[in-house]
Amino acid sequence: MQALFYRSLRVLEHAMSARREYMSKDGQITYGGPDHYARMGAVKTLRDLMGAGRPAPKWPEKKEEEREMTFADLERVIKARRAEQAQ
Repeated sequence: MQALFYRSLRVLEHAMSARREYMSKDGQITYGGPDHYARMGAVKTLRDLMGAGRPAPKWPEKKEEEREMTFADLERVIKARRAEQAQ
């Protein structure tokens, strides 16, 4: 398993230096710039490999005083402040 893991890291390392290849009309292969699709695929695979076996993160539950204000709550606060200012 360890050998397979290191081999997979080696493959990802080579994928990070991938370059585009073009075929000319006479059958010659010409190398172009970086192959961003191959590189991004390697990054996604590395991310999946690094997160394998980890439990899914849980969102922390918000306490009542930390919850977000709704539109109805905002209207209530504004009406209460206007009533205080009117007195």
